[in-house]
Amino acid sequence: MAPTAPQKKGRIHRAWIMLAACILFQGGTTGILYNCLGVFYTAICTDLGFRNGDISMYSTLRSLTTALAMPFTMKLLKRYPLKLVLSVELTVVAVLYGSMGFFHHLIWWYVTAIIMGIFGSSLFAVPVTLVINNWFKKKNGFAVGLSLAASGLFGAVLNPICSSIITALGWRPAAFIMAGLSLVTVLPMTLFVMRLTPQEVGMQPYGAEDSEVIQEVRKNMPQGSVHYTHPTLVLGLCIVICAVAMWTCQYYSHMARYAQSIGYDLSVSALVSSCAMIGNIIGKVALGAIADKWNIWSTSRLAMGVVGISFIILIIGGDSINVYVMYVTAIMQGVSMAAATIIPNLMSLDVYKAEGYQEKYGLITAAGTLVGAFAFSIIGYTFDFTGSYTLSFIISAISVGIFFVANIWLNGIVKKEQRTAQ
Repeated sequence: MAPTAPQKKGRIHRAWIMLAACILFQGGTTGILYNCLGVFYTAICTDLGFRNGDISMYSTLRSLTTALAMPFTMKLLKRYPLKLVLSVELTVVAVLYGSMGFFHHLIWWYVTAIIMGIFGSSLFAVPVTLVINNWFKKKNGFAVGLSLAASGLFGAVLNPICSSIITALGWRPAAFIMAGLSLVTVLPMTLFVMRLTPQEVGMQPYGAEDSEVIQEVRKNMPQGSVHYTHPTLVLGLCIVICAVAMWTCQYYSHMARYAQSIGYDLSVSALVSSCAMIGNIIGKVALGAIADKWNIWSTSRLAMGVVGISFIILIIGGDSINVYVMYVTAIMQGVSMAAATIIPNLMSLDVYKAEGYQEKYGLITAAGTLVGAFAFSIIGYTFDFTGSYTLSFIISAISVGIFFVANIWLNGIVKKEQRTAQ
C-alpha cells in the first residue's frame, strides 16, 4: 500500500471527484434499474395481460434474494478490488434487466429476479456509503445524502423519457435502451474512478487534518454501548419501526400503475413516478438536515406524518382524485423512500450506540427488507383482487399509526434507560 500524503493546497481534493462518481453510480444503478421499473410494469401488464401482483412478484423475489445474499456478497468487497466486484455485478444485472425485452412468460422474470438479487445484493446503495465514509471525514453526511439522492434525481428525469420511449418504440426496445444507458453511465466510474479507500492511491480522506473532524465524528457516531432491561422488546420495536418504513416506501413502482388504474394515460403515470422521485430527493436532503438540528425521533415522526397524510388524501380522493392533487400526493409519497433510508440507520445508532450499531443495524435492516419484499406483492395483489388500490392505502395508513405507537414507546424506553445508565 502506498504511503499517504497530504493533499496539496489549491487543488480540488480527489474525494470530490469520488463523490461525482458515486452520484453517477447511484443514479445509473438504483435510479435507472430500479426507479424506472414502474412505467415498465404498466406497459408489460397491458401488453401481456399479467396481473399486477404477478409482475410485482418480480420485485419481491429480487428483494428477498438480495436480503439473503447480502451477508455473503458483501465479503467480496473485502477480498477483491472494488472495481472488479462492482463492474461484474453491474454488467450481469444490467444485461438481465435488458433481457426482459425478450420475455413472454412470467417464469423468466422470476428466474432473472433471483439472479439479479444475488448479484445486486452488494451493488445498490451500500458501495456508495462505504466509499463516501472512507473518503470523507468532514462533510460526510452531506456527501452521503447527496450521492444517495442521485437515484431519485435520475428517476425523476428518466421516468418521462422512458415513458416516451415506450410510447414511441414499445417497452421491449425501451428495456434494451435503459440497460445500455446504465452500463454507459456506471462502468466508466467503477473501472476508472471509484476506489474504496484514499489509501489505495496514497492519499488521506477529505478533512483528515481538520481539528473539528474529531468532534464531528463523535457527534455523528455516539460512543459507548448500552444495555436494556428488556432487550428483546427494544429490538422488536426497532424492527416494527423499520418494517413500517419499508412497507410504506413500496409504492415507488405502484404509483404509475395507480394513475393508470383510475383512467390517466402513460404520460401522466410517468409524471406521477417522477413526482415520487422528487419527493425522494427532497426528503433525503431535508430529513438529513432536520435530523442534525432535532433528533431522529422527531424527524422520523415528521417524515411518517407526511406519508400518513398522503395515504389519507389518496383514500379520500379515490378514483376521482384531481390530477394535480395526485402529483402533490406522489411527492409526499416519495418522502417514504427517504424515511426508509434514514430512519433505520440513525435510529439504530441512537438506540445501540457505536458498539452495538453495526450488528443490530444489519439485523433490523434485514428484517425490514423482508417485510418490504412481501409488501410489494401484497400491494399488487390487493389491486388484482379488489380492482382498486384503496384497500392497500387503508392498510398503509393503519401501519403509519402503528409506527407512531412503536416510535413513542421505544423513545420513552431509550430515554429512561439511557438516563438511568448515566
